[in-house]
Amino acid sequence: MSSTAAAPDSDSLNCRSSPAEKIACISSLFHGRIDVFPQRFESKKTGRAGYSPACSNEWIRGVCEKPRIKCSNCSHQDWIPVTERSLKWHLSGKDSSGYPFVMGVYPMLLDESCHFLAIDLDGEGWQEDSQALIAVVKKLNLPIVLERSRSGHGGHLWFFFEHSIPAIQARRFGTHLLTEAIELDGSQHLQDEAAWRCDRQKDLLLQRHGYLVMRFLTTDLSKELNTTLDSILATLAHCNRKVLKPSE
Repeated sequence: MSSTAAAPDSDSLNCRSSPAEKIACISSLFHGRIDVFPQRFESKKTGRAGYSPACSNEWIRGVCEKPRIKCSNCSHQDWIPVTERSLKWHLSGKDSSGYPFVMGVYPMLLDESCHFLAIDLDGEGWQEDSQALIAVVKKLNLPIVLERSRSGHGGHLWFFFEHSIPAIQARRFGTHLLTEAIELDGSQHLQDEAAWRCDRQKDLLLQRHGYLVMRFLTTDLSKELNTTLDSILATLAHCNRKVLKPSE
């Protein structure tokens, strides 16, 4: 995305920042494809909401044949590119005619690289899941941003890269974080029955999402740090051998 204003540091933005500065910041952070973007829709009949590619031929009689033909298979594709005007509409929540306007982004570029990664957490326990991931990320001294989803029943964890990286590498990075949620407990978790039960429920929830959960007391780290680290490394090595083992 191009912008007439230089992209400011996101930390320096505030309510007094100019629209051009805000647009430049959004463009630099959510850097995706600029030849097309998804636009949110909501059916008046069913109430179903979703996103579809913004196309100048959408719903034109005799040209657009949705829903019989999907956008990806349409021979009349005329994608609308990302512009400063569309970004301004998105930030204001409505287009020039006053209609609701919400745009998304296609993060993977044509060369199969990306500038950011989002981890989507939904359902019961998403807040605990996100905090577990944030704790892991902070130990790695990596920057992360938590955003509550539009529905309010989930969250998005955002990682922004300094430059584009292969999308498969970004996916592996996210998978690595998701499968290594390690929680440190205080001794009160063993003495409080309710806390113990809550922890077990959270373990099951994390495991259903594909997490590897390992629990250690804070006293384990303070008194037996090397032993604790050896246990973690041994478990991860065992898991990696299971993943790499060829199928028979």
